[in-house]
Amino acid sequence: MTKTGLILAAHGSTTEPIVNRQVETLVGQIAERGLFGAVRCAFHRGIPPFSEAVDQIDADEIVVVPLMASDGYYATAVLPAALASAERFGDVAIRQTHAVGAHPRIPEIVSTRCRAVMAQFNCEPQATTVLLVGHGTPRHRDSRETTRRCVEYLTSRGVAAEVLPAFIEDQPSIEAAMTHAAHPNVVVIPFMIGFGRHVTKDIARRIGLAAVEESQLPTVSQLSVSALSGRRVVLDKPVGVDPEIEALIIDLALHDVSAGRASHALP
Repeated sequence: MTKTGLILAAHGSTTEPIVNRQVETLVGQIAERGLFGAVRCAFHRGIPPFSEAVDQIDADEIVVVPLMASDGYYATAVLPAALASAERFGDVAIRQTHAVGAHPRIPEIVSTRCRAVMAQFNCEPQATTVLLVGHGTPRHRDSRETTRRCVEYLTSRGVAAEVLPAFIEDQPSIEAAMTHAAHPNVVVIPFMIGFGRHVTKDIARRIGLAAVEESQLPTVSQLSVSALSGRRVVLDKPVGVDPEIEALIIDLALHDVSAGRASHALP
């Protein structure tokens, strides 16, 4: 047991296999690098659950990287409590990093993605609103923070004429943000970690598109809803499927430079 064990902790899904498969794929890719003694995934909804993943790793130290978009409710409340219920808790050093979505390079990655999608669909920056859609929740004040920081970054870099935040379970809502979008092109970037119903069904429906398959993203549609008629709307893939996410996970696990703060050991 000479190397640290790594757990990628994700929300997961018991009804959408693609969500958990994405995490399992990342685990395999990182394991191939040989940087850690063992690499495992763990889920709030899925197998293994957070606590059991700890018990399955034979290591003196375990680092847990939340594969989540923010240091919100699941990363700061649900995950630590579940880890503390592991049988080996107290016998192994467990260090939880900040969420992947809080890594300081995330805004740069989102910016690069925005520019690429706008170029792909011929959306001129001066005629485009970027809508960055986070999950959000009233249960935790920091759930909005990473989305807000990305909006500020994209605005400061002049990525588009307008950059607006929107949330699935917070304010401003997706519908309100769409109504306030001031330009004929609206590029919607899901600030989510993985594919799943939030992206392919919830966001798609709430921006006026039909449900889409993962393979169809990014996709473009002309809205016919009277209040938004004539808008050209592009729905992109979730931020978390960007190839750079793997490097951010490793960076957090080895250094945890997230937001300029140190990671914390669980008591």
